[in-house]
Amino acid sequence: MKLGTLQILEDRDYGDSIYIDPGQNNISINMNWEKWPMSEVRTLTQAEVPSDQELISIADSFIREYGINMDMYGPGEVVSREVMIAAEEVSEAYIPENYSVVYPLMLDGKTASDQSGRKAGISVEVNIRHKKVVYTGNISISGFESSKYNIETDEEKIIATAEKGGIYRFYDYPDATETIELELGTPTLQLVRIWQRSQTKVGGEEMYVPSFVFPIIGGRSQDYFYRQNVIVPLVGEMYTDSVEPMPLLEGK
Repeated sequence: MKLGTLQILEDRDYGDSIYIDPGQNNISINMNWEKWPMSEVRTLTQAEVPSDQELISIADSFIREYGINMDMYGPGEVVSREVMIAAEEVSEAYIPENYSVVYPLMLDGKTASDQSGRKAGISVEVNIRHKKVVYTGNISISGFESSKYNIETDEEKIIATAEKGGIYRFYDYPDATETIELELGTPTLQLVRIWQRSQTKVGGEEMYVPSFVFPIIGGRSQDYFYRQNVIVPLVGEMYTDSVEPMPLLEGK
């Protein structure tokens, strides 16, 4: 029997909505809008932005209140956000209401990252008007299983794959009038979260794959290219579009 998403609503001031998705082995916690006061229209000032330590303290208290298991996660870290709103002649700094705290996932002693190169794990959004958490996501219900794959060790093949764009290929346009060259820096070895198609899970399957992450350090990438790095999975099966997971290791 397949279970659908379960929603639990808290009937209290500043209550939350808890979403449990057994199909994706995931829990998320959002604010219950009916139990929260309406936000002020007033623009925030820089003086109202809490310190990183205070933001992490608010997130930590929320984690403890809900009893979220943190055995596989590192200490919370504030994700830097600098947002600018530009008018025609005047540019003023915009202070966001929510700031993110991430608790990085640790697997086999290594920090996991997403495909943008940022640390992956439990994400907590702290609202600085109310000094409360408004959203928590990426809470895994179950643990992780390891699989055995053949690791790519051919240096020339890895570099050639990076030059093509890694897991996301670069594309040539037939009518292009200009070629933009990008310079890649020295890669780092990371566990990168990659989604794969699955016959049992509607949204696909989440996998953390050993990968080389090449930072884009030169060229005119800021004007023409939004990506900050090129990711090359070291699992040979990941080079194709028809990836089929290999059998799980027994006892893992």
